[in-house]
Amino acid sequence: MRILLPILVFVLFRVTLFAQDLRVLWGESGVVLGEQICVTLISKELANADSLQTELSQTNEDWEYIRSEILEDRILVWVQCFALYPSLFPGLTIRYQNIGEVAAIATGPQYFYVVSPEVDLEAEPPIRGIRPPDEDDAVWRYAPFVLLVLLFCTALGFWLRKRKNKGYSLPGINEIADPWRLAMERIGQLRQYLPGDEAGSKEHVFLLNETIKQYLGGRVGYSFLEMTSAEVADAYSRFVWAREVRAEELLAWLQRGDMAKFARELPDTKELEGYINSCETWLIGAESDWQSYRKSLDETVRVNSGGNV
Repeated sequence: MRILLPILVFVLFRVTLFAQDLRVLWGESGVVLGEQICVTLISKELANADSLQTELSQTNEDWEYIRSEILEDRILVWVQCFALYPSLFPGLTIRYQNIGEVAAIATGPQYFYVVSPEVDLEAEPPIRGIRPPDEDDAVWRYAPFVLLVLLFCTALGFWLRKRKNKGYSLPGINEIADPWRLAMERIGQLRQYLPGDEAGSKEHVFLLNETIKQYLGGRVGYSFLEMTSAEVADAYSRFVWAREVRAEELLAWLQRGDMAKFARELPDTKELEGYINSCETWLIGAESDWQSYRKSLDETVRVNSGGNV
């Protein structure tokens, strides 16, 4: 039934065309996508018309009327194909006026096979609504990729610079549990990798402060990292094994570090070496105080237990 229906429509329109004295030459049965084809209409009645107008019999997205040309005994009509698949051309309707009488003739539909053109579709797109590529627009298509590359290179540069300036990775309490060994290991690395710029000096001072706070936290069992310099010195002065002079030295040293961090009174390389040495000296004194207190505590426990410990 699907095969007989197009044949029946074609036969009926052929009979109609003969009745209207109209002969249609379709040319080839195949058309290339985007190509214009010429339909020839031969009719004595149209040849003698005073005026005429040609249009598609039905609006169709796959076909578009382009132009027409009137010769002595025929009309040449150009239409363009935009179909992606085999398509049924809706036909042409010719409205004409002859001796004051208005009439119309229709050609009827015609089936066409559609094939793709052998051209670069990006350079010469035949589909309506698609512009040929613009060189300026093509450049902007790469903008997101270029931006990602720049961000990656910037991040990599900062990482390499930091790694070059620093060149070390200080351990924490998770790597070295003993607070004294941890402090000495950090002091040794900070002395070995002295920075060459202001940012590195500021970071060195911060890490020295952090080293002292980690040492104290390991000795008493709670964190000093979030405390201010005054709070750290005040808490240290309350330890039973802390000496008053040591607490004063600690406050002075931490405040000097605060000036470097916040007031940007940054030490040069020689001054930074002095910072590290003074920090190490204070830690050695504090550790000596702690060890002396521990020995006296152990001796007290031994005496109270009758020497059986």
